[in-house]
Amino acid sequence: MAIFMYNFVEKLNVAAKMDEDLNRAMKPAIEKLKMLPEVWNVLHKHPLQIKFLDCGGLSSFVNWLVPLPDGSLPNTNVRTTVLTLLADFPIDVASNQRREQLKSSGIGKIVMALTRLPHETPANQKLARDLVNKWSRPLFDNSISYDNIRRPYRAEPPQPPQPQSMATKKAPVKRTIADRGDDLDVHQGSKKKLKQAEGCRIQVEKNTGNGRASTNMVM
Repeated sequence: MAIFMYNFVEKLNVAAKMDEDLNRAMKPAIEKLKMLPEVWNVLHKHPLQIKFLDCGGLSSFVNWLVPLPDGSLPNTNVRTTVLTLLADFPIDVASNQRREQLKSSGIGKIVMALTRLPHETPANQKLARDLVNKWSRPLFDNSISYDNIRRPYRAEPPQPPQPQSMATKKAPVKRTIADRGDDLDVHQGSKKKLKQAEGCRIQVEKNTGNGRASTNMVM
């Protein structure tokens, strides 16, 4: 079974390469179109779909969907068949193996491009959009609301300052000259005592010079 599927995937790649060569030669690229019945007959079966995924089949589907060398799209029936089969494939993105197959093949990028391509048919655009949603939901947990996705990573908004109670913090008090009356009284009292002491010293010196000590010193 594995050998059969590897050979089948190689046939897909050969058909894509032949169409590129035909397109460069300005001839109709019909090799993929001719192979469509076989592709559908093989890949609509679930057991073979799993083998196809495990044999690197997604990369071959990329070759079937990319534009041809002249920039034109592959045949519409080719694109429709590939997108329809992809929608039916058992690609469980919760599986590390399947997720890695999607990423390494690049199939997601080409399918996403088809959703935005003006020349793609509305039906194929819808198929492509459905695939993008199907593959991205398990990866990004899109089953919940967008707001819930962002909330854990959203920076918390700055909180307004909370009013503080008078018991915990008092506003600083500006002290005016009038508020400092007690301090001034103490200061002035000290100056008065200093003056009195100085006067006593001078009086003592005078009296000592006259041979007698003063008896009226003020303390």
